[in-house]
Amino acid sequence: MGKYFWKQQFDLPKGAGYAPFGPEHVATLLVIAVLITSFTILLIRAGRGRQERFIRWFPWMMAGMEAFKDLYLVRVGRFSTGYLPLHLCSLGVFVFLFYSRSRSACWRAFWSEIEVCLILPGSAAALLFPDWIQYYPVWNFMNLYSDTWHMNLILFPIFLLCTGRAHPTIRHMPWCIMFLTAAAVPIGFFNEAADTNYLFLHWPLAGSPIEAIYHQWGIWWRIGYAMLVIAVVAAVYAVVEFIRGVQRWKTAKRGRSSGSRLQNKKFIRR
Repeated sequence: MGKYFWKQQFDLPKGAGYAPFGPEHVATLLVIAVLITSFTILLIRAGRGRQERFIRWFPWMMAGMEAFKDLYLVRVGRFSTGYLPLHLCSLGVFVFLFYSRSRSACWRAFWSEIEVCLILPGSAAALLFPDWIQYYPVWNFMNLYSDTWHMNLILFPIFLLCTGRAHPTIRHMPWCIMFLTAAAVPIGFFNEAADTNYLFLHWPLAGSPIEAIYHQWGIWWRIGYAMLVIAVVAAVYAVVEFIRGVQRWKTAKRGRSSGSRLQNKKFIRR
């Protein structure tokens, strides 16, 4: 088992990976869910000062993870243009850094919106439809790194939501579209020049919903892909707005209940 730990995919035998939604994949998802829940609870219970320190150092820790991965790939002679931080889940670390360094409430609102409504669902999709497990066994550095990386990309936005630092609203949905467009256009040109597949714009990811769109839409599959992304972002906003509506309803209900009790007390006193 250990002999494959530091192997890159091209140095592993065929069939070394594991199946999507097989026992190993499902167990990995359960472990990640437990860890995210546990860390979120700990962070919520931490004081304001510790939370602010977490916001400052966590993005730098992730940048260190990325640097370590690149050094490892250079060491084993497998670093290439395919490992540049140009996927949405790699761009996440820059978004986290911009958020942590921003002092303007407006910029923090913008970056937190991108984190919650783009980075979080994108990372969740990556864990549900991972493109690395077909190559790597469970006990392998690249597999464990990818799982940990995407777990962190989910943890940080959830922490911001649960501590009241992120307030996404559907009125800000154009921010996400603008961000994606600004990233997709230059990355798409880079894909063509370097024959890479960042943001899965060059060819569809096998076994993902994008592949189904490719078979249905043919040469227009990127339009269908864009529509899928917009639908997912809209669904995230719909969930957020639904939760916000439920919270407002509960708050209003408690207010009415408190008002009724107060009126009853005054009536009794009379």
